Amino acid sequence: MLPVAFAVFTLYRFMRREKRDELWRLERLRQEYIQNPWDIKSFSISDENRDAVDEVEQRMERASATREYPATFTIWSQLLLSIVFPKAFQLLLASI
Repeated sequence: MLPVAFAVFTLYRFMRREKRDELWRLERLRQEYIQNPWDIKSFSISDENRDAVDEVEQRMERASATREYPATFTIWSQLLLSIVFPKAFQLLLASI
C-alpha cells in the first residue's frame, strides 16, 4: 500500500509543479503585453493587445481552476478496491 501512496503523492507533486510553472509562464506572457504591469495607477493595455491579454487571462483562470489530481471518484474507488481486496485476501490466507 505504501508504494501506491508514494506513487500518488509523486504524481500530485509533479502535476502541482507543472501547474505552477504554466501559471508563471502565462503571467510572464501577460506582462509582455501590458505597459507598466507593476504600477496599478499607470497600468495600461493597448487596444491591439487587449485580445491577447484576454486570452492569456482566460487560460490562467482555466489553469488555476484545474485540480492537481486528474482522477475522478470512480478512479479513486477502483484504486482503493484494487488495494483493499487483495490485501484482505492476503491477510485471510495468512491467518489460515
